[in-house]
This record gives sequence, C-alpha cells and structure tokens, in this order.
Amino acid sequence: MAIIALVLATVLAGMMGASSGPVASANVRVIDGDTIVLDGERIRIVGMDACELGQTMIVDGREWDCGEAGRIRMVQLIGSNAVRCEGERRDVYGRRVARCFVGELDLGRQLVAEGLAVVYRFRGRPTAPELVAVEAEARRAGIGLWSAEEIIDPGAHRRRARN
Repeated sequence: MAIIALVLATVLAGMMGASSGPVASANVRVIDGDTIVLDGERIRIVGMDACELGQTMIVDGREWDCGEAGRIRMVQLIGSNAVRCEGERRDVYGRRVARCFVGELDLGRQLVAEGLAVVYRFRGRPTAPELVAVEAEARRAGIGLWSAEEIIDPGAHRRRARN
C-alpha cells in the first residue's frame, strides 16, 4: 500500500506543470526533507518536521535512513518544476518559513502524508493544525517513519544529538 501511494505521488508530481508567479522559480536546491534554497534564499517548509540527514530508524529489522529518504523524496517531488513559496516569517536561524508548492502540490503536506515528516509542534501545539489529520492517516496506514519499530521524532533526535 505504501509503495502504491509513493508511486502515485511520484507520477502526480511529474504530471504537474511549472507554476508561474513572482515567487516561483526552477532555481531550487534541496537541503533536506524540510529545507530548500530557492533563488539563493534558505526556506524552512512550514508546519512539518522531516527526519534529519543521517537519522535512521529500524524498519523490518533493517536500518532505514529516513533523513535521506525525505531529502530524496523532496528532490523527486520538485523534479525540474518551478517551486512557489508563500510566507514571509523568519525562524530563529533567519530562514524564511513558508508553504511551498509545485503547481498545486503542497510539498510539506505531501511529505507528512507519505510518513516522511511529522507535524511540527511548538510547545506541544501543531504549527499547522490542518496537517494533524494528514499525519494521523499516515500513522494509521503505517507508512514511512510510522512503519519503524521505534519512532524517533526529528525534534527528539536533534535534542539527543546535542547532548
């Protein structure tokens, strides 16, 4: 089931045309599953938190690099299409925090739907409440990080790495 969803999402993303508008660009570089560089500006995708690069979990008894999986999936979703980002808020690291799209495809929502990211929560509250049901469905389906033997939230992983 997870493979079918992944293939379907890849096909749909490939079918979407380039979007137009003042903040759309094909000049994009993927840093990881939740950060891109668009026309030289670092953008943190709002409302979701993807696994960190190098973060691994055990799935079906084997180590799975969920951070790299999220980065690769973001690259696939974007392909050679233009990316449009909406939002001007900055985070504590100076990155613009924005919703980003390829055509009508919301990149952050898609990674949460595929189980490659969780809803980002600040002080226990979701920063994108509209993604809570999307995350719950991925969890119910047991896809992506929700298929791991032990789920390690990306925020918890970062805290462990600092200590």
